[in-house]
Amino acid sequence: MKRVLLVLLVAAVAGVFYANYRITSEVEERLEVSKMGLSMFGEFSWGDVSVSPLGALSITDIRFSPHGLPEAYRVDDIRFETAHLFELYNIAFQLDQLEIPDEMHMVVSGLRLDMDSNLFRELEAEASGRGSLMSRLVTAGCGDRDYFSVDDYLDMGYGVSVSDMTVGYRMSHSGTRMNLDLDLVSRGMMQVDTDMAVDLNPTAALNASTVSDASISRVRVAITDTGLNDRRNAFCADEAGVARATYPEYHQQAWMREWNREGLEPNETLVHAYRSFTSGASDTLILAIDPYPNLDANDRAMSLDPTYLSGRLSPSVAVAGADPQPFSVTSVEPVVEQVTEEASQEEDAPDTAPRDISGSLHQHINRDVRLTLTDGQRLDGRIKSIGNGRVQFNRRLHGGTMVVPIPLAQIKQARLAGE
Repeated sequence: MKRVLLVLLVAAVAGVFYANYRITSEVEERLEVSKMGLSMFGEFSWGDVSVSPLGALSITDIRFSPHGLPEAYRVDDIRFETAHLFELYNIAFQLDQLEIPDEMHMVVSGLRLDMDSNLFRELEAEASGRGSLMSRLVTAGCGDRDYFSVDDYLDMGYGVSVSDMTVGYRMSHSGTRMNLDLDLVSRGMMQVDTDMAVDLNPTAALNASTVSDASISRVRVAITDTGLNDRRNAFCADEAGVARATYPEYHQQAWMREWNREGLEPNETLVHAYRSFTSGASDTLILAIDPYPNLDANDRAMSLDPTYLSGRLSPSVAVAGADPQPFSVTSVEPVVEQVTEEASQEEDAPDTAPRDISGSLHQHINRDVRLTLTDGQRLDGRIKSIGNGRVQFNRRLHGGTMVVPIPLAQIKQARLAGE
């Protein structure tokens, strides 16, 4: 009996060493192939390839240095995690056969990139979302910018971007649902955790070609601030010329104006959650959708109408410690007033035009005026003070008032209210 146990033990140990050798050898061979393929673009290297008895494959100290550029892209560690060594071996076999394993988990630690690098500069130049509604909402109230540039992030103190990423999925026992997890951490900025449920075709064999037929039944995104809000608020307060303590509310008002300029109005649930997150009252904002029917890549009836989307996606929002509540975005009349050619001609007429007081604003402090800006906007409110090239203007906004700075260079015309 002892001999049998000894033989089994030796066989098990030999199996572990064989699986370990087989996996590490194959990974190193593929890394060498990648190194040869990248040699014309730069120098690719790595430190160590190892497999733990618990089934974790680790590749450390990965570096890529492009030819002719001073920067280098570095990753401290890439790790594939499984329940045990032979499961790792089985996953490698399944991937070779273009089969989808029941579960996979990958962790990338310490992805380091210099912010002031060609990569980020090129990404900025090619970015298609610059000036979109989403980017304008983020930068609302931060001077006259409609997106944050690389230089802006450098001015906020982000010289090196250090990121971690966790990607994983698991299949349900019936094989008809895949639960995806994607966690992204930008150290000192924010963490974004995404949980997604994907329904699969139960009548088709599970392989790479059938994933395209999948549909999304649930998405939950948790955004946790780890330093970006404070740095951004301080940076933008200086850009806007307002006190740092009051900038969150100033940003909130500008955020609402951007929605309204698009002819959209978020309801109070979304407004309150966003205010709590950006002001620091809560460090986590949670967004979720539960679409009905499921979201399908082949759905050609999808409309971008906000009322339709609110019903189709069933969106909800919450801050840390609260239960998600449904929110909606509805269509409204755009609030930005444009100066028409006819109106300009009437205003220029000497016999009907109200008196232009642009050259004597100091004499009208604490009086109600209407300002016409160089971009055509008309703002009603009261001049509180003038200094440092700005008018501190008490505006009437959304049922209340707020003092906002307006550069004198942006004021095209000023008139006393009621004239």
